[in-house]
Amino acid sequence: MNHLLRTNRLKKIFSKERKRLQKKNQSGPTSNKEETFIEAGVDEVGRGPLAGPVTAAAVILNPDIKIEGLKDSKALSKKKREELEPIIKENAVSWNVTSLVREEIDRTNILKASLKCMQEAVEGLDITPEKILVDGKNPLETDIPCEAIINGDKKVQSIMAASILAKVNRDRYMESLKDRYPGYGFEKNKGYGTEVHLLALDLLGPCKEHRITFSPVKKVIEAGTYKYREEAKIRSTVRDLLSTKNDEEIIAWLENLKKNLTRKEFKQIRSILREEWKFIKQASKFR
Repeated sequence: MNHLLRTNRLKKIFSKERKRLQKKNQSGPTSNKEETFIEAGVDEVGRGPLAGPVTAAAVILNPDIKIEGLKDSKALSKKKREELEPIIKENAVSWNVTSLVREEIDRTNILKASLKCMQEAVEGLDITPEKILVDGKNPLETDIPCEAIINGDKKVQSIMAASILAKVNRDRYMESLKDRYPGYGFEKNKGYGTEVHLLALDLLGPCKEHRITFSPVKKVIEAGTYKYREEAKIRSTVRDLLSTKNDEEIIAWLENLKKNLTRKEFKQIRSILREEWKFIKQASKFR
């Protein structure tokens, strides 16, 4: 079915639902003018975390199909969200999920990045909505009529559905970082500033997913204590090598490191190796 035919069919569906609601609400004046509209609910997740992307979803629900169990994603268990995700996708008229990476958040700010992410979620729908309902107090900058609804994820079904899709998608991404950036507990905290995450951040320093403009991350970078811990760890490894390996083995170790590290990281280790070797040679003169 081409785009125009599908859009016209959807208008008839929404018009039918609108008339049903008008008959149900006879307290107010009615209009003879037929109202047709296709509404998209939009929500985002990931404004508060110290790491990872911000993710948004836009969903156009079919008014003829009621999806049981829709709530704000935060009020649902992980299991329930994951059960609802395929049901929403299967029964929605249209849906789309987008993410903006950490670099974009740091380049602008989290509010601008969140609004841009929601805008892109709407633009990615294969049906153009006639009205946008967005969670929060900031409407999107668009030619389409847009209504910002505070606590919309607790009031509007399509926004609830969007919040679930966005949450499941982002959580899945953060869980995938477990092996790439071990020690931060991303699979559990999803990038939020839990006590364990803050401790890991202090001990390990930030990784490439951390938002360097966010205050807790910025403070760790400015303090730089993790750098000294990392250097101490490297020195311990180097001293162990110098005391247990011969020259050929150390050269092979360096060659292997060179293949797997950045130029800056390799130069740091090679410099520490030279310093430690120089210290051993000088100390041996006095023994």
